[in-house]
Amino acid sequence: MPDFLCLLLQQNERLPGRQARFITDLLVSALHREISAQKFEADMLWSRLDPRIRERWVRFQDDLHKRAKWDRPALVSELATLTEDDLERIRSQRSLRPREALLYALDKARSVLKHPVGEKQPRFSLLAYSGMLFDLGASGSIGVLLEEHAFFKSLGSEGGMGDHQAALAKLVEEKVPSHGLAAGLASWLDAVGPETEQFRQAVEFAVWLGAKIVPLLVDQLRQSPNKAARRGLCSLLAALSRKFGERPLLSALADSDHEQVIQALRILSDLGLPDTVQHISALLYHPEPRVREAAVQALGRIGGPVVVNALIRFVKARVPSAEALRALAAVSSLREEGVAGKLLEAYPRVGYEVQVGIVSALGRFQDDGTRAFLEPIAKGTLMERLKGRNKELRLAARAALKRSLGR
Repeated sequence: MPDFLCLLLQQNERLPGRQARFITDLLVSALHREISAQKFEADMLWSRLDPRIRERWVRFQDDLHKRAKWDRPALVSELATLTEDDLERIRSQRSLRPREALLYALDKARSVLKHPVGEKQPRFSLLAYSGMLFDLGASGSIGVLLEEHAFFKSLGSEGGMGDHQAALAKLVEEKVPSHGLAAGLASWLDAVGPETEQFRQAVEFAVWLGAKIVPLLVDQLRQSPNKAARRGLCSLLAALSRKFGERPLLSALADSDHEQVIQALRILSDLGLPDTVQHISALLYHPEPRVREAAVQALGRIGGPVVVNALIRFVKARVPSAEALRALAAVSSLREEGVAGKLLEAYPRVGYEVQVGIVSALGRFQDDGTRAFLEPIAKGTLMERLKGRNKELRLAARAALKRSLGR
């Protein structure tokens, strides 16, 4: 631009006064951004000037459009004039809805990030860009943010901002996660399945957001009335917990919202982490029956010796028979060593219905000690047979013996 202006002004001094004033006014209008570069080119009195000046203008415009790397003179030249599209956006800026204005600014910021100039400009650009990402997140614009995540990954490969990827990632973790973003993700997950490519992108995007998004998603899980959205959030939280750890989910176990606790238990059971057993076991004695049931199911899925001990203690704690039977079903399905012995130990300490459940569960074990325990129960005493007492127990023992013998 400076070279072109120098040549143009030198030529302009030699023109008659009226033509010189026209060119001067046209140039001032372009530099003041009142007219576009296209209109400047269309109205310019090229025929009154040396042909080399127009050639210089055309070459100057081509250089701007094709430029891959920017320096200070090129940046000054780019900012000196505006295109028709730029002017139209400026004219309509006041009437733009906030989201449209934000997308326009985002597009400009992305252009600067791809072709940074100097040392300070990238840092300022990163701050502005991350701030716009926060605004997009707060408005729930998940589709746009997924595109920006793809742009972020491309920075390193394009060479323009590869050195600043880490700085941008840190700013994203600090500034972008918000309740609005979590709500937007929940709505977006409502429309995609957990086995889809869109869900994989959502997981990758959430990992980019960092660990701060996890408690926000947990909180959103509490607020979401939609079952499909809850399922999507649970799948996403399970994937994020494998990356960032289960601490936010463990915190959710103490929530006053029973449904929130149940959802957290289901996610933790999917993770199957032995370190969570102690926290889950405490919920076996929760005041809400549905939470106790979910805790039994979660422990049954995780398994391990500590789980066996926790469930056996629960069975012996004189809890309602239906709940003890569910715990028996869970513990007897585990292939841990010593399960049969612990069931035998619990037998004399529980009520009749639970004893029937223990006897039935023992049919899964094919050792001599278990059979020796079941045989006298299956026969019963003479008085029991005469009076018809303990009939359910005898029948359960006979069925268990048949299973134990493989019949």
